[in-house]
Amino acid sequence: MSLHAGVSTRAASEYDPGLAPNDQRIQRVLEAIHADPAQEIAALAMLTRLSVSRLSHLFKRETGCRLRSYIVDCRLQLAANHLQSREVSVKEVSYNVGYRHPSSFVRAFTSKFGCSPTQYRAQQQMLRKCS
Repeated sequence: MSLHAGVSTRAASEYDPGLAPNDQRIQRVLEAIHADPAQEIAALAMLTRLSVSRLSHLFKRETGCRLRSYIVDCRLQLAANHLQSREVSVKEVSYNVGYRHPSSFVRAFTSKFGCSPTQYRAQQQMLRKCS
């Protein structure tokens, strides 16, 4: 699938990291997001010396994904990994992945995974016991 203009919007999880964007600024943004998904778009724009609007447009053109959606997807994937640890509270996980309000995190997580973070953790623990 082409990563250029005209591509229908895809979920961030569908982006193939093996397909390098043509624009090096977008490659830097992807690397920065993977290093720390809690980063704000404004900080990523400063990294690339682009406006937030221009960065968002360029990101979409190069990857086929909306920048905000990609960041949220990365944050939620990281949160799912953190939730498998019993020692970290859901509130702490939400802050660690970049959410300012745990309630916003719970809504986003539930929307993506179909269950609350607490339910997800319980399911993962059951799966480990059965393995």
